[in-house]
Amino acid sequence: MTEHKHKALVVDLSNVWNRYLFARKGDFSQTVGSILHLFKSIYQAKQSMKVYIVLDGKPCEKYEEFKEYKKNRKHNPDKYIPMKVLSSVLCQYFTVVGGKRVEGDDVVAYIAKRLTKNYDTYIFSNDKDFLQLMQFGVKIVTQFKKGLIECVITEEEALAKFKNNQGTPLKELKHILPYRVFKGDSSDGIPPAIHGLYDKYIREFIENYWIYDKEFSEDLLMTMIGGVKDSGLKSKLTLNINNIMRNWMLTNLAYIPDDFKSNIQKVWYKLDVNGLSEYVDGEGMYKW
Repeated sequence: MTEHKHKALVVDLSNVWNRYLFARKGDFSQTVGSILHLFKSIYQAKQSMKVYIVLDGKPCEKYEEFKEYKKNRKHNPDKYIPMKVLSSVLCQYFTVVGGKRVEGDDVVAYIAKRLTKNYDTYIFSNDKDFLQLMQFGVKIVTQFKKGLIECVITEEEALAKFKNNQGTPLKELKHILPYRVFKGDSSDGIPPAIHGLYDKYIREFIENYWIYDKEFSEDLLMTMIGGVKDSGLKSKLTLNINNIMRNWMLTNLAYIPDDFKSNIQKVWYKLDVNGLSEYVDGEGMYKW
């Protein structure tokens, strides 16, 4: 008999904000109202026993490792006030967390992966980076209806998001992370680990030589490269070890160490600061 687990939901608020803002053509007021309407429906539906809403921080360690990381993103300081309004309201009803010196993606991944032990765990975000967590049982929500989870990404859909030029998807969920390491991520300003390396060689390496059951390190990477029979491929991998290690650090969300917890703090904004109380009615339910 299958054990029934309560649901837990982890929300990447920065991702949700950007999606809603784009759909509403940059109108902050409409974006705040629409996001609050979404969370009001989630709150009233009471489908999830735990809901974590994650704020973004500045990933200082990643910037130190690679100065071009996310440098291609537009900086929009005007969003901070409406984001604070959102957070001040949401923290009345949900657990809002973040870290000033860490990226929201890392916090989302850390919490979600550890929730899977006791909960049927979902992430609400359309960021492809989180697909690497599906190998651990984390589900990715694509749509809500009246506050209830309506659609999640299937394994086939996730693997199909990493098709090569011939239209071939990846074979297994565990391949997603190392594939991202080699391919890089243009949306985050991360270059390929090895420029010009054919896709077929990347797939050959991660399918036949990558070791998935040990903690990743430079020594382990050298061990994996040592098993490669193709001398040309082995040479390219060896010459680019530093780039592979860099991209692992920038893209890895699946293997965040336990001590990362010290970076996460609960966020609480008082509603009577800067007139934020106007967003909550006398019953304590938010309005807009």
